[in-house]
Amino acid sequence: MPWIREGVKDPHGVVVLPHGGHHVVQRGHNRQVVFAGEDDCRRYLEDFQELGGACDVRVYAYCLMTNHVHLLLGPGDEVASMGRLMKAVAARAGHACAFGRCIGRTS
Repeated sequence: MPWIREGVKDPHGVVVLPHGGHHVVQRGHNRQVVFAGEDDCRRYLEDFQELGGACDVRVYAYCLMTNHVHLLLGPGDEVASMGRLMKAVAARAGHACAFGRCIGRTS
């Protein structure tokens, strides 16, 4: 498969192809609820829109479930950008803190 040589393996051995579509799943801690309501969903999507453009990652499709998210993402020329996007979205204090307070995990 010559096209695999074009991609770059991440630390987990996953081949990431530039400009290719990748199915990504992000789950809540211990598969707990991630989106308690529409505000949480809206905030998550706003973060993705903002950070996706900054990281040069296209969001082709998404499906927000109660305790996880399915995403179809396409990294630009730099394949590491997809990992940076996911890390940045997960670290966004606005989403994490707002939800953490909602379920009583943070003070």
